[in-house]
Amino acid sequence: MNNLNSTLLEGVIVEKPEYNEGEKQCTIKMQSNRFYKEKANSGIMKKENIFTVIVTGKIAEVLSTKKKGTGVRVIGRLDTTQNNAVIIVAEHIEYKLELGKGGS
Repeated sequence: MNNLNSTLLEGVIVEKPEYNEGEKQCTIKMQSNRFYKEKANSGIMKKENIFTVIVTGKIAEVLSTKKKGTGVRVIGRLDTTQNNAVIIVAEHIEYKLELGKGGS
């Protein structure tokens, strides 16, 4: 059996991207919300998840120009740091269109 390590996330950038020009690497914090309804509670609950996403190469240069609040879709893989924190290593990023910019 082959191993599979792939993830797809949608959300928004919650801090200014950190770009390391020497390594051509960009790091962002991304928030992805999950809405659900608990049986014991008649209201809709919201869980906010914050993920660290690391991007390299040309994609990192483009990502470094984006602002807090930009909508993103990240396709990548999970990895861990030396202190066992889980991060996402992005292989592809798409940006959501901002209202009033382009399109009709």
